[in-house]
Amino acid sequence: MIVLAVDVGGTNLRAALIERGTVLHRTWTATRPGSADRQAIDLVSSLLRAHPGLPPAAVGIGVPEYVRAGEATSNEVVTWAPDTASRIAGTVEDATGATVSVVVEADVRCGAVAEHARLARPDELSLLYVSWGTGISSALVLPGGTAWSGARGEALALGEWRDPAGRRLEELASGGGIERGWQLVCGSMADAVAIHARAVAGDQRATALFDAAGRALGRALHQMVAVLDPHVVVLGGGLGTAEHLGRTALFAELARLPARAGFPPVLPARTGDDAGLLGAAVLAGRAAPPA
Repeated sequence: MIVLAVDVGGTNLRAALIERGTVLHRTWTATRPGSADRQAIDLVSSLLRAHPGLPPAAVGIGVPEYVRAGEATSNEVVTWAPDTASRIAGTVEDATGATVSVVVEADVRCGAVAEHARLARPDELSLLYVSWGTGISSALVLPGGTAWSGARGEALALGEWRDPAGRRLEELASGGGIERGWQLVCGSMADAVAIHARAVAGDQRATALFDAAGRALGRALHQMVAVLDPHVVVLGGGLGTAEHLGRTALFAELARLPARAGFPPVLPARTGDDAGLLGAAVLAGRAAPPA
């Protein structure tokens, strides 16, 4: 079965035609403020026009928002009109002449599902997925592959976790938080990559920011494991999968904190930038009616 997957991000917007976990064709564009929903429709149209011989049977869409029962319930990161998913489905149906099913889910839950599907025993194991990048979010996938969404679709807001001083984790540990911290300390703007380069070169201010970020996330992760008791923890996102001083500090903090025997392995995501696309494709395939 070929499915169309759409990964809507605050920085980039991606679409791909995927078959059995393999990306056949893809396209992307930079996300423009206030127009992600319209851009998604245009991107899907261009992908289908370029590959008319590969009609998708289902559509999966991941968005960086709260999602409840297939409906985005927030517009904090991107603009997403309530009828966007149905308009994307209509675009596919106009291009292919066939009816398609459509699934909308939070992007972090898509990434979590993609990683869980690659476990050796997905029917037996649970997975806690933490997306560590420009922002911070998380998702728990239960044995069998269902991502827990919560009563309101908001079981993803790890960035809202607060330290004893009341500071949000996203302010302390995300890429955006590190950048804002640098601006406060130095009075100048720089992206997280440039700040890390300064840290590696010996700048103690930059080093302190990455050390504080990693240790803060390590403490939050330690508490999540204590409460949720997952079999596996996976770190995704740009900061979650890259080697850097913050990641070193995270593991140092986990090693320092007391833990019961059998603390789960903490692994880097294997799906990389394709996590959202591949997870959306898995969910679309599950929701599609039998051929």
